[in-house]
Amino acid sequence: MPVATCSAEGRMAALTGTSKGLGDFRGRAVLVNLWATWCPPCVAEMPSLDRLQDEFDRGVLTILALSQDHGGKRVVSQF
Repeated sequence: MPVATCSAEGRMAALTGTSKGLGDFRGRAVLVNLWATWCPPCVAEMPSLDRLQDEFDRGVLTILALSQDHGGKRVVSQF
């Protein structure tokens, strides 16, 4: 599952260093999950989101986990 942060312009910076907008996912279902490392329920649901993504081809469903942490990659990369 891609883990990313989102800019005010709607662009998302992935941990891989790439940048995408919602238009890049046109034609597929997108589940946007807003989460934070300091939110225990958010962290607890990550494995279930991973399992859900594994059930679908990424061309059909993409799960975007958008972190609300201010520390960026340094903070969220362990998740």
